[in-house]
Amino acid sequence: FTAALICLFLIIVETEGCKVDIDCGEMHVCSAGECKHKTLFPLHWRDILATILFVLVSGIANVGGVGGGPIFSSLIIFIQDYDITQAINISYVLVFAGVLSNFILIVRMRHPRTGLPYINYNLSSLILPTLLSGTVIGTFLNQVLPDLVILIVLIILLAVVFKRSLDTGRRLRRKEKLNPDQKDSIEAPEPEQEQQAIPSSTEANPVRIVQTTDEVCIVTEEQKAAAVRDEHEEDKPISDRAKTSGAGPDLAKNAIYAIVEAQEKSILPRNRVFPILGLTLLILLITLLKGNKRMHSIIGIERYSIFYFLCDLVTVIISLFVFWYLRRAIMKFFELEQQVGFKLPFKIQLTGRKINRLGIYGFVAGILVSLVGIGGGLIMSPLLIEIGMPSDFAAKTSSYAILFPSFLSVFIAFFSGTLETAVIAWYLPIVAIGVYIIASILNFFLRKYHRLSFIVFLICGVVFIALVTVPLYTVLSFIKGPASKIYSFKSLNK
Repeated sequence: FTAALICLFLIIVETEGCKVDIDCGEMHVCSAGECKHKTLFPLHWRDILATILFVLVSGIANVGGVGGGPIFSSLIIFIQDYDITQAINISYVLVFAGVLSNFILIVRMRHPRTGLPYINYNLSSLILPTLLSGTVIGTFLNQVLPDLVILIVLIILLAVVFKRSLDTGRRLRRKEKLNPDQKDSIEAPEPEQEQQAIPSSTEANPVRIVQTTDEVCIVTEEQKAAAVRDEHEEDKPISDRAKTSGAGPDLAKNAIYAIVEAQEKSILPRNRVFPILGLTLLILLITLLKGNKRMHSIIGIERYSIFYFLCDLVTVIISLFVFWYLRRAIMKFFELEQQVGFKLPFKIQLTGRKINRLGIYGFVAGILVSLVGIGGGLIMSPLLIEIGMPSDFAAKTSSYAILFPSFLSVFIAFFSGTLETAVIAWYLPIVAIGVYIIASILNFFLRKYHRLSFIVFLICGVVFIALVTVPLYTVLSFIKGPASKIYSFKSLNK
């Protein structure tokens, strides 16, 4: 209904250009008979108000497990009077700043019972390759699609975020009422899955007995120390690392168990992080080689020629290859975990079909990250929860996964000439530092009072306001300017 109303207004209304700045309003200037948004500096009081709101909303959203992208776009349109494309480009910076601060806060957080990091690097590695390739496609679509299409997608996503946040808040509130004295909001592992460590009294060679549902594995401290040393040789297959110890079948199994446990408990394991870092750097290099508005191609590729688009195709092909490589390695790792009886604090039934779904959803999330400026948690968190991951793990894992494509979106938008240097220089440090402080304070009160539902309902209220005001405000803003701009495809050569 909202989209139909917008189309009706825009078809009926078409106004003339401007003659002086006053014809364009306080946030625009008249340039060659056309109203254009002013540069960020000098700051207007609306810019300062928006910056304060960005910090508050981003801090609340990241604590609540939502990136805040659609909310940012709505605030930018409503307060700073940018059009939808400009708003999304600015939201890239805001999402990246918030996700970066949140990552610094959560990267060393571990489950209180098992000691496992909340970020599951195995599953995030299955998502990231296609997520990054989708980011490249989404950034291009953002530069060519009509504003009306992007606006409709934004409104739909705001509605989905509102519904999901409302359902989550109600569920958390019911849980808080049932467990008013709950000391930890983290979902505990099921009793049959939880691992229990029983220290031995042997002094010469201490032994750790790890009890699982299927069997008892004995892991000596020497094997544990060897596993930690082997963690620095992560590129070697786990089975090969166990064989080099010269142990018998049982001891080799125990050594593999210790190595698997060390891998799962590792913070930023190199054999999972390095392939993603390498792919990100390779995409950045291809972006620079094919040229953009700020810098011509160093190998002579003309903008928007067949070779220009072939570079994007190469990016997608390389991303699929990295996905296949990590898929193969992680499936072998999961099989090894089952062989030695290692249990995660949650059940994940991974099949080839579910892994492929992770890849497809990652690609879609990557497109939406750049097309509409969403954080990506809107898509990835529900999928991770669906395959068996608790909500706390899912929110933090998806937040880590979105760090790379959000940075990529900022980089591509900047070198494409659609993002001002001043915008990055102003918003990135202020929002990053502000989010870190606010998220730290909110996390402290959440640990003390255990009322995560309050944060979620607060997010819900902000999203509802955006859902109501953005369509109406956008209609009014285009009444003042040329209506054809919102439903026309953008020119790539501008």
